[in-house]
Amino acid sequence: MMAETESRPATAALREAGAGNVAIPMPAVGTRLGLESALMSGRLWSTLVGYLEGQLIIIETPEADIPVGMKAPFSTEDMLTLRFVNDGIVVGFRAPVLRRLHSPAQLTVVAWPKKIQTHGLREHPRISCHLPCQGSIGEHAVQRAMVRDLSLSGCQLRVPYEDFPPGQREFSPGTPVDLEVEIPAESGGERVRQRIAGKIVAFDGQEGYAMIRIRSEEPLEVLLEFLSTFTTRMVFPTDI
Repeated sequence: MMAETESRPATAALREAGAGNVAIPMPAVGTRLGLESALMSGRLWSTLVGYLEGQLIIIETPEADIPVGMKAPFSTEDMLTLRFVNDGIVVGFRAPVLRRLHSPAQLTVVAWPKKIQTHGLREHPRISCHLPCQGSIGEHAVQRAMVRDLSLSGCQLRVPYEDFPPGQREFSPGTPVDLEVEIPAESGGERVRQRIAGKIVAFDGQEGYAMIRIRSEEPLEVLLEFLSTFTTRMVFPTDI
């Protein structure tokens, strides 16, 4: 059994976790989780390590800038909000921290929630965003493009006219597009590059910018899941 360094009384914690628990469509071990702490600002990445259905969930304790006055990112006084994507559904819930483990790894144990919220990715197909990207539109290289919204089947791109040759102010439907988007890294990891390859389906000019809608050749599941983990709005109950 892993060494315990911070805990509430174990029997009481498990009674709380097991009372009124709900069925959760848990993803595979190793799935990336979006994480927020009630005691810290900002959002973090974590990874699912394991769970005991109806009782507790074990996650990696992510590295974080610890606020003044705190000894660790999470304590047994903390309430965490967790989000993950499983089979096209964003699942979110709030749960109290039960234990912090330091050996053999930095892990956090949270209670199994009593309520969850879900959100189908395909119910609201477009997510607003600001993702820098670079690549090519037709024969022209672009360096300062920005993905402004994303769906499973494509995206809208904003490109400054300065990226195009003089006189190039519009593009025809069917023009090929090949872009690369960087997903921010998890703590201690490397940035992940995702490709968006497809064709222009609509074009609109704005002052100083081209607004280009693209249909992707392949579903943009990885990008959509990444954005949904952090941007999906869910109303969580005050009670757990």
